[in-house]
Amino acid sequence: MEEALCTKGFHEFEDQVAGLEPAARPAMLRLHTWLAYEKQFRNLQLQEQRLSNYAARLKTELEQMQKQRDRKEAEDFARAAVLYTAAQKAGKPYNPEDDGFEFSLADLQEYLRARRAATASQYAS
Repeated sequence: MEEALCTKGFHEFEDQVAGLEPAARPAMLRLHTWLAYEKQFRNLQLQEQRLSNYAARLKTELEQMQKQRDRKEAEDFARAAVLYTAAQKAGKPYNPEDDGFEFSLADLQEYLRARRAATASQYAS
């Protein structure tokens, strides 16, 4: 919109600056355009600031939701790991989806491998 206003103003005021030195024309075109459409430019700046603030709020909300999802996923993996380990000790099969988890047995086994590797690495340090 700013570009459209500038283009409109440049065409509207080009006759008024035609008699000026070529180097001064662009600045005078910008000045005339700003003075003629100051309210519209300010409204656009206000809208831009509002959209920027809204985007920042949405980003913050998204980051909070992602953290919550990550925490819940970690809790779910930990709970499923306990159930899986108990099922293994009892010699029974285990499917995390049967307990309402949204990950597969292969995902759970990978989680357990990663956890064991992290624990081993921690003890090695």
